[in-house]
Amino acid sequence: LAMLMSESNEIYLAAVEGGGTTFVVSVARVIQKQNHRPSEPDDDDTADRSSREKGKLIQIGPNTLQIIETATIPPSSDLSWSPSRILEETCNFLRHHRPGNSYSAVGIATFGPAGVNPSQVSTF
Repeated sequence: LAMLMSESNEIYLAAVEGGGTTFVVSVARVIQKQNHRPSEPDDDDTADRSSREKGKLIQIGPNTLQIIETATIPPSSDLSWSPSRILEETCNFLRHHRPGNSYSAVGIATFGPAGVNPSQVSTF
């Protein structure tokens, strides 16, 4: 985790899951527990109260992942968006929720073929 820390000593992650007609995009912060020893019982102070109020918390070993923002693009009420609009709005979401200058890491997973060459439309 130390390799992922930003200048503010915080780790921010972005995740994109591309499905058949929608993308689910999320931004999370890793809350590191200091001086954790596996033999010690965890207390209720893994994350402070303000962190609990901001988003869903997921325990991962000695650390906690706080989901800060998440969205489905396009919204389920309008599934007529083009692939280029979905990608554009996904990028806008990530820019809008970016902490400081960058994320510590970005993960992208897609269902089906996903090409990176716009001239090969068959891979999109």
